[in-house]
Amino acid sequence: MNRQRLRKLILLSILLLASARLTIAAEEGEHSFLWLKDKLDKLPFQHLVLDPDARIYTLPLGDGQEAVSTIQPDLQRMAERALTLYNINYGSVVILNPKTGAVLAMAGYKQGNSSYSLDNDSCNLANSLALKARHPAASIIKVITASAALENKVARPESTFSCSGKLIDRRDGCLLSDPTHVRHGEIDLSLALAKSCNVTFGKVAALLGPASLKEYTRRFGFDEALDFDLSVEPSRATVPGNIKGLARAGAGFGDVMMSPLHGALLAATVANHGRMFRPYLFAEVRDETGKLLFRQEPQVMMRPVEAATAYQIGRMMEETITEGTARRSFYKQGKPILPVEIAGKTGTLTGGNPNGVCTWFVGFAPADDPRIAISVLVVNHSRSGTKSTRIASRVLAAYFEVDPIPEKKYIATNSPQKYEKRYAATNSPPKYHVVKRGENLWTIAGKYKVSLKVLKQANRLHSSSLKVGQKLAIPGRGGTSISSDSLVALRPEVAPPVKIVASASAGHSIPAARPTKLHVVKKGDSLWKIAEKYGVSWKDLKRVNSLRSNHLKVGQKLTVPGSREKQVTSASDAHFASADQPAKLHVVKKGESLWEIAEKYGVSWKDLKRVNSLRSNRLTVGQELTVPG
Repeated sequence: MNRQRLRKLILLSILLLASARLTIAAEEGEHSFLWLKDKLDKLPFQHLVLDPDARIYTLPLGDGQEAVSTIQPDLQRMAERALTLYNINYGSVVILNPKTGAVLAMAGYKQGNSSYSLDNDSCNLANSLALKARHPAASIIKVITASAALENKVARPESTFSCSGKLIDRRDGCLLSDPTHVRHGEIDLSLALAKSCNVTFGKVAALLGPASLKEYTRRFGFDEALDFDLSVEPSRATVPGNIKGLARAGAGFGDVMMSPLHGALLAATVANHGRMFRPYLFAEVRDETGKLLFRQEPQVMMRPVEAATAYQIGRMMEETITEGTARRSFYKQGKPILPVEIAGKTGTLTGGNPNGVCTWFVGFAPADDPRIAISVLVVNHSRSGTKSTRIASRVLAAYFEVDPIPEKKYIATNSPQKYEKRYAATNSPPKYHVVKRGENLWTIAGKYKVSLKVLKQANRLHSSSLKVGQKLAIPGRGGTSISSDSLVALRPEVAPPVKIVASASAGHSIPAARPTKLHVVKKGDSLWKIAEKYGVSWKDLKRVNSLRSNHLKVGQKLTVPGSREKQVTSASDAHFASADQPAKLHVVKKGESLWEIAEKYGVSWKDLKRVNSLRSNRLTVGQELTVPG
């Protein structure tokens, strides 16, 4: 008994001595991440500064000290560009090194707010969406449910389950269902994870029980403070004891909130044989003389699952890319867009703060020898917005040098409507038009040389019907044409279009809108014959006259919408309309786009694309284009 007490006393004294040394190290500034975390917490504003010579980000700590960040500027720029490339409301991208835990990129985005870029002085890291656990983890939780099932030998990857589209309990009724009640039939656990089958994972959660599922959510870091250089909101997972709540929680419908940083850690854990490394944002701290004060070392924070389980989960996550919910974003015409194999998991659920449709993607690449782990969260106000898988595929394609992400200003003209909106952004006051008898949207749009769609959007018109005396706003137009000065101010790299002026001496008239006509239906007339007679579309003819069917009556009066006449202004400008003009050769320069080249030569961008047999709108510097006459 005395020997056992002596051993306990010795062990207790060793532990007390070790804790005292850690406390002294933290207070005196020795090599401890606690010392660094304490200094970071005391900073009122945390903003990284890019050193252009060393190509690194640093954070001034005061007293001449600065912390060197692990963020790679090129990878950070890729993530920021990918978020601004698409029309999303909120988004975040986190990229880790799964073998060390170093944060390689941490980007956030909020629509209409440019301060989320690290290069902006107003960007505060503490406000980053990547560190907030305010959105539902959705089907990402299925990775944990599958891991618990494999470890507890409840199921194997090849274990089959029956999915009828709904999970129904005799006492509680319908527990959960798949989107649009998809019936997967007999499906194994591996494919169920790839296709995110809710019914299958509801059954697996019921077999596990609440205690086991709660234990594995805790193992993966939920309901615990995440050890990181900056303050991170802890992810939480509520696992109810009743069968309905348990099934919904295991399938991703429960009260489970997760931060994007935690999502990247989850993918990194699977990639790194079940070991979760402590994430860190700063590699080292130096003083004003360059002396090294502190250096981060990779530390295994926890080991949620065994290496064999992590390997099986990784192979199951590969099927998400090849056969599951992410295939559409990573495959094009039946072929993978990346030269390496990817492992990932998707999730979609409405909720969170800010509220919206949350789409997740967590994964790692390459699947056989992971170099990066990625987490993407996208929040949109509608389901029609861009999904997280699309942004993840663009970031990974840029990382593996398959498809670089362009600047937003070069791809903001993917359609003629968007191209016209750029011209409409002038500083001139808007012009208003009062509708007169016999006028319609087509004639008014032709008069002011604006797009019909832009005119309808500006006035929030749900139909093409107008009333006499109705007041219409002409978007961005101070007159009947846009001034050259406004064009140059908007886009200095593009020459303003040639302004056509009427010349009476030349004997030519300006392009004008043909006035509307009235047609009385005769015997044998049809909608198509009348449209062909006046050179208008039969759909426009039907829309203008509010016809519900194609049947006409003899004596019926139809309003024929006006159309634009193809005329030139003067003899000197006649060569613009000449079809015999010889073709020209244009060499693409840096920053040029298909629309800019078409405008420069006064041709249609569709004709330019068709003549050169271009399959996409992307151009490369030095590419030779034939400009049609």
